Amino acid sequence: MVGERRHPRIAEIYSKLEKLVNDLKDLGYEPRTEHDLHDVGDDVKEELLRHHSEKLAFTFALMCLCSGVPIRIMKNLRICGDCHSFMKIASKFTGREIIVRDVTRFHHFRNGCCSCRDFW
Repeated sequence: MVGERRHPRIAEIYSKLEKLVNDLKDLGYEPRTEHDLHDVGDDVKEELLRHHSEKLAFTFALMCLCSGVPIRIMKNLRICGDCHSFMKIASKFTGREIIVRDVTRFHHFRNGCCSCRDFW
């Protein structure tokens, strides 16, 4: 869940996510703060975007699943543009296939591309 704090390994998940975000920034990932509609500064928006549920789920999957195994994430909302960009770059960086099922469709991320061709 977005902003999760009760998971027994949440400190480890946030630590790994922080490192992952920094690694992806080196590859060109820039948080797309226009996708956060809160009336706060860009630095706060970036922090809020970082804690979206699919990023937390992806990070936890990286920690728990064997390498090479596809990562599957299900959402009951539409994936935001920032998380979509994140998953594209993360798929290339980690070499993982990432499948995100949102309320509208399946997104298959492989080698930095999505099956929706960025039309979601």
